[in-house]
Amino acid sequence: VNMAVALSCLRVLFIILSICYVLVGLAGAICTGVFIWIFRSTTEVKDLFTLADQPSVFNKVTIALIVICVAFVVMMIAGFIGCCAMGRRHDNQCCQDLLAVFALIITLMFTAAVILLAVYRGQLESSVKKSFEINMQAYDNVAGAVIGDVAESAVSGYVDGVQQSQRCCGSYGYQSWKSLNTPWAQQNPSQLAPTSCCIDPDSLTCNYQP
Repeated sequence: VNMAVALSCLRVLFIILSICYVLVGLAGAICTGVFIWIFRSTTEVKDLFTLADQPSVFNKVTIALIVICVAFVVMMIAGFIGCCAMGRRHDNQCCQDLLAVFALIITLMFTAAVILLAVYRGQLESSVKKSFEINMQAYDNVAGAVIGDVAESAVSGYVDGVQQSQRCCGSYGYQSWKSLNTPWAQQNPSQLAPTSCCIDPDSLTCNYQP
């Protein structure tokens, strides 16, 4: 009797875990899918890699994200199989074997995606940094200048927007505006960085050298 109760409890626990698999897989697939769509369709993101002349990194990151999305879909399917396998009065051996195979596939896919992201993380950071530095060189430069197909005024607005929204300054700190010898730094020798680096952009003194 005790063994029957234990098996019954394990069955209920397994069903609960399977339902969690379904919910997590569904939520993960939707979130990852939306992120991939935003990542692929946002012009600013594409421009970052295009300006850095590293479109291959953009594609590799996309592949890793797709692998993660597919893994979530497989997880959801595995959850359904788990419910079918343990939701009946008598165990379905075929479903249990299939569930084990799916669990192995999920593990391998998540492992592969993590490895891909880890391998290309450095390249991704390098691409973003290089692209931002290219934008910094066009920031507040000669009126009417064009970088790629983007007017200088749009580049300046983009850089200001990134620095304000992400609360960052330059490619590795406010010092980068001077150390990279940007045209902006040459035109504004008394200032440390553009006002968009300031916590309070309306401040008249935060970006001036003491």
